Amino acid sequence: MACSSLDAQGNQLAELTAGSAQLAEQVAGLQLRVDALTGRVDVLEGYHKSNPEQCDQGVDAHTNSPWVVCEADASEAWISANNGGTYHPEEICKSLGYRTVDMWDGTCGNVCGYCQGPTSCSSHGSKVLNRTWDGIGNAGADEFGGRIHYTVFWRCVQ
Repeated sequence: MACSSLDAQGNQLAELTAGSAQLAEQVAGLQLRVDALTGRVDVLEGYHKSNPEQCDQGVDAHTNSPWVVCEADASEAWISANNGGTYHPEEICKSLGYRTVDMWDGTCGNVCGYCQGPTSCSSHGSKVLNRTWDGIGNAGADEFGGRIHYTVFWRCVQ
């Protein structure tokens, strides 16, 4: 009887081992499917572009000058110096997902407004852009691109 009990347990062990191997194969197959789906999701996320939001803020990566988003949509964004500085507008536009700068101008010290009373990113004034971007701006250029400075704003475009 002891032998038959050992045989039965041996059989059970063999069945469990075989079942474990089958489960391992299934898990490996599921992992391949997960990897494939993850790759598809990554591709789809690459097509998703989110626009900056009004009042999003940042700083120029090379001068640490603060800027703010006045308004933005899929085709353009209006960016303003947030109290002044020196900016690389093309680089900032590209970091926000836009292709380049097309226009810029001064603000007379306003944030998101042109030479008028108190303005801000949430309560902007006139958007007066008279200067075409020529790649250099009023502060010349450096190894990071054209620069504009003081109290300025610019338009990023696709």
